[in-house]
Amino acid sequence: QQQLQLDDDHPTLAEEDDDNANDEPSPTVPPALVEAERRRLQQEVENNNEEDDDDGYGNHFNNNNNDMMMMDDDEASKLDVHYAHLQRMWTQERIAPELLPFGEAEQETLELQLELLQNQDSSMDKLLDSSSSADSAIPQLMASILKMDADRVRYMWTDMLRTRLQKIEAHPVHMISMVENMTDDERMHLKGYGELLERHFHRTVLDSLPKERRQLNEPQMIDKPNMGEFVFMKTLERVEIQAEEEDEDEEPREFEPGACVIAKYNVVRPLVLEGKVELLL
Repeated sequence: QQQLQLDDDHPTLAEEDDDNANDEPSPTVPPALVEAERRRLQQEVENNNEEDDDDGYGNHFNNNNNDMMMMDDDEASKLDVHYAHLQRMWTQERIAPELLPFGEAEQETLELQLELLQNQDSSMDKLLDSSSSADSAIPQLMASILKMDADRVRYMWTDMLRTRLQKIEAHPVHMISMVENMTDDERMHLKGYGELLERHFHRTVLDSLPKERRQLNEPQMIDKPNMGEFVFMKTLERVEIQAEEEDEDEEPREFEPGACVIAKYNVVRPLVLEGKVELLL
């Protein structure tokens, strides 16, 4: 009985193993892994914040380009209309053999495009100044896009004005009767160029001729543009085009909007001036 009582007072081997297992310390996570996990979670939070800001693009647009982005749909549509008008003015002027009229609508389009170019130059300067920061790829990309658009507008504008001056200088005497189609600057250019040309002719040729032969404005001596050359065009509305201007016996042909036609310029000239057809390059 005494032996049995001793056995009850001492634990068995299995119980001792359980007690030893409970007494062992639990495994701990290394501090390096804890720090790495903390940094990973912090990086995820920062990435989520950047996504909320449109991946960083919104800040650049809002900070550097507020003057360009703060326009409503009507203003943007107005700019598109004037840009399309400038493009059409440039195309028509390059193809038409004569000097086309330059009215208030054309002057307004040029003034608006000039103002737009000045605003774009100012915006490009702001973007290039902000590109000195660490994240400079976005401002540089925006500045390059603005420069490309400004160069395109500037080329059409200058090439159209250059084409008009070339027409004036090619037929200066004839252009005296076309002054209503010119701007004030073009009239001044025609006057100055005509005076230089007249002095040159008198010094080289006319002073050696009889007085009755010294006139430059005789009808048979006036050089005019070739109004009978063929042009390629697209109809903007339903029109009737005659094959030859002098051929009144032949019935005119009818063309639907969007038709492409080749005809002589003097035949379709009224349609060009009325805006019913568009000359194509």
